[in-house]
Amino acid sequence: MRVLGQHPPRHRVGVDTVPAAYSLAMENPGSGETTVETYASLSAVVARAAQLIQAGYNIGIWSPAAFEGDWYE
Repeated sequence: MRVLGQHPPRHRVGVDTVPAAYSLAMENPGSGETTVETYASLSAVVARAAQLIQAGYNIGIWSPAAFEGDWYE
């Protein structure tokens, strides 16, 4: 189980080496359990996130671009 708000492991990955995908981390407001789903497009992950937010879930969205750059070494 991943704790919402924690960052993925800190290592440098070239954005061109990671398949395009978006991860959606969600925290159930009742149980506190977290789940991660993966989507191929930004529009799909945003649509699902909107549903979850309306239902009271806490969410986080990650993309391969989050791993790019010197700040993330």
